[in-house]
Amino acid sequence: MDGAIPLFPKVVMSANLERMREPGSMEKTFTILVLTLMTGAFLNLALPNPEEQAKGILGWQVVWSLIYVITFILLLSRCKAFIRAFFQPRLLILLLSLTLISTFWSEAPATTFRRSVALFCTTFFGLYFATRYDRREQLKLLANVCWIGVIGSLVFGSLGLGTPIDRLQGSWYGLYVQRNGLGRMMVLSLLVFLVLSRVEPHRKGLLRFGMVLATILMLLSQSRTALVSACSLLGFAFVCAPRLRGSVRAAIATIASLVCVSAGTVYWIVTHLSLVTGWLNREQSLSGRLYVWVLGVTMALRKPWLGYGYSAFWLGPHGPSARISAALNWAAPNGHNGLLDLGLDLGLAGVTIFLLGFFIYAFGVLMAFRKRSAPEYLWPLLLLGFLVLINITESALASDNSLFWVLYTATVFGVAGDAREKRALTSQPIALDHGYWGGAVPVGP
Repeated sequence: MDGAIPLFPKVVMSANLERMREPGSMEKTFTILVLTLMTGAFLNLALPNPEEQAKGILGWQVVWSLIYVITFILLLSRCKAFIRAFFQPRLLILLLSLTLISTFWSEAPATTFRRSVALFCTTFFGLYFATRYDRREQLKLLANVCWIGVIGSLVFGSLGLGTPIDRLQGSWYGLYVQRNGLGRMMVLSLLVFLVLSRVEPHRKGLLRFGMVLATILMLLSQSRTALVSACSLLGFAFVCAPRLRGSVRAAIATIASLVCVSAGTVYWIVTHLSLVTGWLNREQSLSGRLYVWVLGVTMALRKPWLGYGYSAFWLGPHGPSARISAALNWAAPNGHNGLLDLGLDLGLAGVTIFLLGFFIYAFGVLMAFRKRSAPEYLWPLLLLGFLVLINITESALASDNSLFWVLYTATVFGVAGDAREKRALTSQPIALDHGYWGGAVPVGP
């Protein structure tokens, strides 16, 4: 690929570099289909009840098992250095290991073991996505996933197809089981189309049309989280991001301003909650989220250090969440906050490891954005901001078979790959060869 910058350049001591094929149409189609399934698309055609979902559905377990077998085959045949790459981001591996180890103290050991293995497999798919495709190719594949979500949601919404988990009068759900799911995907689509329109200016008209459709669907979903996230991230992309590529002083001032504005906004919202919820046409409990957060924190304090075990808390009437369900008189599916759910699963140990890793990897993403002018380097920065915002009122951290976890881990492996590239470039003289990772590859003498 002309102009492609590899995520993981391969350094070898011989001129006889084994050449690997570029991803073909079949491989790209497989990737698009898997990413689409990971968005939760089409699940509203055969909606499982919460009890079945907690125990795991055999048919879907078989499907995901086949997907991950194919992923490992592709890694073994196309990316033979993937084991070394997998262990590069140590804090990510430590968090994954903690999910598996939590089987020993879990409230539901079988569920914890099964889902922690699934989380490992999802992470391996993120590694495959990062190593097999460069950043531009990732955006192109994601754009296909987003077009499926946009067009499919327009069709499903217009024809009234699918059965959502909950209904709000006048809201659209599209291909997804919740209106917030549609809202999240449309925000993601907006960001993908925006960045890709800068990467491929010749497709700007089509991509801007996609942004218009995604905006319409986001508004039809009536998801206030999606609306606030979209406005915040677009403002960041157009106002703050260019300043981050300026001088060090300008970048530091921009980051400091963002922190101050964010802290001030949070304080103002907390002290004027009734006014804010009125503007958003929501009740003061934020659709019951405040009650879930208070009770969730109370339950988290019962096991503060290591939690209840990965995916072992929100198990309906069969798990510790039964107390919250009884107090609220309705079965909350999760804590509606990513860090709260991570704390319930893995305690302060898991939250600390995740946050430490997140800030380190975010710093790596910021440095790559400052040092390289290619427009695709804006994408990881927007993605991390997107994950921060959606996890305030939703739960989308460390989830197995999840597009958001795949994109986060692909970003993390990208940061690790950039660091390894830097070490390789400064440790020995190089000559450039092409192939293997889809771009220019340093080859030792």
